[in-house]
Amino acid sequence: MFYYDRLGLTTIDQESLNNFLTKNNNGVSRAFLKNLIHHIKTNDYSEELKTKISKLYIPKLTGRKKRRIPKTISKEEVHIIAKAMTKERNRVMVLVNYYAGVRLEELIKIKPYDFNWNSWIKEPRNLGELRVIGKGDKERIIPIVPWLMNRILEWIKKEVSTKQDQDKPLFNIKGRRYQDILGKTANKTIGKWINPHLLRHSYGTYLSGKGLSLKEIADLYGHQSVSTTALYIHPNKEQTKNKIREAFK
Repeated sequence: MFYYDRLGLTTIDQESLNNFLTKNNNGVSRAFLKNLIHHIKTNDYSEELKTKISKLYIPKLTGRKKRRIPKTISKEEVHIIAKAMTKERNRVMVLVNYYAGVRLEELIKIKPYDFNWNSWIKEPRNLGELRVIGKGDKERIIPIVPWLMNRILEWIKKEVSTKQDQDKPLFNIKGRRYQDILGKTANKTIGKWINPHLLRHSYGTYLSGKGLSLKEIADLYGHQSVSTTALYIHPNKEQTKNKIREAFK
C-alpha cells in the first residue's frame, strides 16, 4: 500500500484524513482509504480503533487534482530518470520496466535466468528474450534490445551473481519501494510524478507510433483482447516498416 505509511493508524482522525486527501486528491487514495477502513472493521483490531474508524467519512473528490499523471513520457525522459538513480539496480529496473513494458508485479518477479543468456551471448547483436509469467500464470516472451541485454548482464556479473541466489527475484526490492523511488526521481528530474504502469503505457504508445499494430502490442503486453490494449495507447495511424529493433535505435 503506497499511502499506508503516510497516514498512520495510531493518529488517524477526521482532520488527519482530510489533510491526507488534500495532499492526495485522487481516486486511488480514496480507494485505499475505503479498503483500509473495511479491513480494520472486519479484522482483529482494538474496539477503540474500530469505533474511531466507523465515525470517519470520506469526502467526495472535488476540485483539480494536485498531482496529475501524464498520459505518457518520452523515451528520452525515461533515460533522464534512469540516469538520475543512485543505484545501478534501480537504473536497470527502470529501463526493463519501460523497454519490456512489463507490469509492476511482473517486474519484481523477474529472475536472472528469465533472460535467454545462453543463446543471446552467442549472437549479442540480436534481440534478446525475456520470459515473463503474467496474469493467470500465462507465459509470454518479450524481445529485449541488445544494448539493454548487455547492460543487464554486466550488472548481474558485478553485483548480483555473487550476492544472491539465482532462483530469487533479480531486483530484490518491494514493489512499493520501487514505486516510491521512481516517483520521487521522476518528480525531481522531469517534473512529473510517474508510476511503473505509466512506463508500461509509454512503451506501448511509443511502439504504436513506430508502426506496431495493436495486435502486436497486445501480445507484448500479455493482453487477451486488442480492445484492452486500445485503452492503454493512442495508436498512430501512420504505419511504418520499423519494428522493435528499428524503434529503439
